[in-house]
Amino acid sequence: MPIEHSLLIIAAAVVIAVCAVIITLRMLVLRLSVIMRRTTEMQRDLNRLATECSTLIETTDYTVKEIGKTVSAVNHVAEAAKTIGQSMEQTAVSVRKVSDKFAKRATMYVEKENKQLDDVMQWAELAMSAWQLWQDGRTKSEK
Repeated sequence: MPIEHSLLIIAAAVVIAVCAVIITLRMLVLRLSVIMRRTTEMQRDLNRLATECSTLIETTDYTVKEIGKTVSAVNHVAEAAKTIGQSMEQTAVSVRKVSDKFAKRATMYVEKENKQLDDVMQWAELAMSAWQLWQDGRTKSEK
């Protein structure tokens, strides 16, 4: 009997060990299923984040391109303003040259007119002197 009891104890120990292994394996399976579920959720979150990042990158790329176009347009406007400024400067120089020539010509005409006026005044003085002499001579001859 002691052997039978020993066999029963060994059999019970094996059954208990097998049950413990089964329970442990069952807990491992449950933990693995939880880990799998969380991994799946993380993968979904990562896919969603990747999609959002892709959209954000596309939006940022579009914005940067638009800013580049705007900067290019502003550069064109600045170049046009520079060209207009240069044209206005050239026009001012031309106007200044024409004005200087006009002033020189006007001064020349005024000087010529002054000379002619001086000549006319001298002739007038000479005519007045001659008329006064003639009047004096006539007055003396009438006396």
